[in-house]
Amino acid sequence: MAKTTVSESVVSTGINENLPILDDTTTSRVVVNNPLLRHVFFTFGEGQVLTDHASARAVIVNILEGKFDFTVGGTKNIVTAGDVIYLAPGERHALTALEPSRMSLTLIDVESMRQTQDGDARDTQLDSCDPSHRGHHGSCGCHGHEGHHGEHLQEQGDSRLEQQDGDR
Repeated sequence: MAKTTVSESVVSTGINENLPILDDTTTSRVVVNNPLLRHVFFTFGEGQVLTDHASARAVIVNILEGKFDFTVGGTKNIVTAGDVIYLAPGERHALTALEPSRMSLTLIDVESMRQTQDGDARDTQLDSCDPSHRGHHGSCGCHGHEGHHGEHLQEQGDSRLEQQDGDR
């Protein structure tokens, strides 16, 4: 997916149908990608592993299907559909899919959010953000979409990561 602006809304449909779980493979699809936040869907065949790593961004992981052994800061956790994990910036983590599984994750560039809140890197579209959004999203969910763990896999040369439809 091409980068978007913070003020652009995105609707992504058919993700599960277009991103099947494949044996012996980890795949990903970026569905939102802008300067503050990136949202990514992943599928993992049983036994697939993401080795220990950390992100400079804050990360929220949603387990959508299946079961993972998800290690956070050296502590192993068994997580299943409906579970949520928050990773503070710099937190080391790793995972193993214990069965065919799906998850989504959102990476948030915390430093950019701080700058936005301070007015240093403010997108001009945010100034006209509907105040009603603040009640629903906290501090206007209109701003903030960036990050992608798939970058880690590519940087590390993990051949199991498959690019889908030119998403990266």
